[in-house]
Amino acid sequence: MLVYNSNSGVLSGFTGMANDEDISSGEITFNGAKSSGVTSNIIVLSITFDVIDSISSDLDLEYTAMAAAYTFINLLPVLPVNDGAVLVSPQYRLTVNIEGSGTTIPVAGEYKHDEGTEVELTAEPATATGWHFDS
Repeated sequence: MLVYNSNSGVLSGFTGMANDEDISSGEITFNGAKSSGVTSNIIVLSITFDVIDSISSDLDLEYTAMAAAYTFINLLPVLPVNDGAVLVSPQYRLTVNIEGSGTTIPVAGEYKHDEGTEVELTAEPATATGWHFDS
C-alpha cells in the first residue's frame, strides 16, 4: 500500500506549481509551462510515496488535460503520455529503546532504512549504577 509523501514541484526548466491540497481524494493538480517548448521526452513532476504495507494492486496514474502553452490546443489526442516507472524500495524501521540507564548511538528513537542497509548500533550501559547490556 502506498501513501503520498511529497512531490518535486515542477521540473525540467518549467515554470508552474504543484498543488497537493486534495491529495486525500487521490488528486494532485499541477501546471507547467516552458516558453521555448520541448521536443523530447521529459519529466515534468516526480511524486514520492511511502510503502506502508505489502499488497498486490495496480497503480493507475492519468492525465486529465494537456494543452499547448500559447494556443491552448488539447494535446492529449496527439501526444503520447507515459506514466513512467514506479520504483518501490522497501524500508525497515529500527526502534532504539533504552530501559534503565545508559546511552546508544544512534540515540533512542525510530529510524527508517532502505532494504540491505547495515546499521551499526552502539549500546553503553551506565555501569557505575549497576546496569548491563541485555540484548
